[in-house]
Amino acid sequence: MGKRQGLGYFIILIAVYLTGRYCFSGENLVLNPGFEEGSKGWIQFDNKNPVSLNSEIVAGGKFSAVVKSNYDGLKQTKESAIKIEKGVGYLITAKVYSEDGRINILCAELDTNKVWLEQRSIPVGSSTKYKQWEEILGLYIPTDEKIGYIIIEVVSDKGGYVDDIKVIKQKKTDNMVFNPGFEEGPRGWVLGDNITPPALTRGFAHSGEAAAHLKSGELVKTNFYIPVERDRRYDVSAWIYLQERVAYLAVSSFNENKQWLRDKRVIIGTTKETGWTKISGEYIPPGGTRYVAVEVWGDTTIVVDDVVFSEHMPGEADMREGKISVFFSREVSFL
Repeated sequence: MGKRQGLGYFIILIAVYLTGRYCFSGENLVLNPGFEEGSKGWIQFDNKNPVSLNSEIVAGGKFSAVVKSNYDGLKQTKESAIKIEKGVGYLITAKVYSEDGRINILCAELDTNKVWLEQRSIPVGSSTKYKQWEEILGLYIPTDEKIGYIIIEVVSDKGGYVDDIKVIKQKKTDNMVFNPGFEEGPRGWVLGDNITPPALTRGFAHSGEAAAHLKSGELVKTNFYIPVERDRRYDVSAWIYLQERVAYLAVSSFNENKQWLRDKRVIIGTTKETGWTKISGEYIPPGGTRYVAVEVWGDTTIVVDDVVFSEHMPGEADMREGKISVFFSREVSFL
């Protein structure tokens, strides 16, 4: 769908926070995700003891699993490891509860023979609330040919509970941004405080029906970190609607532990054009970058839609300039 013109002024936009649940279809690849079959498919970190269950503090169903303190967590057994496909995205969610601690969800990578790849437990997400159930969400995208399987791990400093763990394979697309057009609500996006979801508009968008609506100075960014590879080139773009001043598109860098690299942010482009305008550019990860987040903000009220981060597709100009000799395409999967 092309541009929507004619609304003219931001004062007639209706911005709403969409805080309801959004249903993402697809088979859950986790065996016994809600622990209704006891500890089947799960084991403690010592690889000997079964998981302890709780019937009083549950998110749904009859049981939850106890997450012990001091990072003596639980994990899937190798028999229940999830077979994965390189370049396909997997949406990982889990409901967690802790009185006073932090619960972390990780994704351990195994090779095709189900042998653990050392130092390959990838952080998915961590809890931020206490004394209430909270849903942790993350996106895992395997990029290494060695990876054949993953297992979900749950650890905590002070202990808690976990329930309703899901791993859902996503549909394939070249765009690595989850929910790029905000059609599934704010899921996958967060404001600069890392907590608040962006406000959305309905009926005023570059394409589809939804877009993000930002106040002056507000920054929206992808909440699911995107894995990148050294020396690869990536195309980044976003459609932005504004009436005055300037809007910005940038990419922030994170290391292998998903720690922000403060001095590695790259400004992709800016725009002062009124109406719907596409900012686009090329991105090459700075040294030490393992993950990135796409960011958009403005010096005025703006609307953001159709954000793209994808591997650079070589064109005729690239060939003429000798930039590319061999190109391996990669598809990434989302719903």
